[in-house]
Amino acid sequence: MSEVSLDMDKLEALSGKVVTDITGAIGVLLSYIGDQSGVYKALETHGPCSASQLATATGLKRALPERVSLF
Repeated sequence: MSEVSLDMDKLEALSGKVVTDITGAIGVLLSYIGDQSGVYKALETHGPCSASQLATATGLKRALPERVSLF
């Protein structure tokens, strides 16, 4: 078997691009979920509010406060 030389600088650059792409994809997904669930519309209507107030406004009373508290 022949040995394969690995360029660590190129590997790190690729890893950085992969992480950036995954982060972007997650951001798009979360934006879609926020739009479809009414979170962004509720924030537009009510302005800044607590997780509980936002949950009440969107009807997401059970899940939203738990998810928002993660961030």
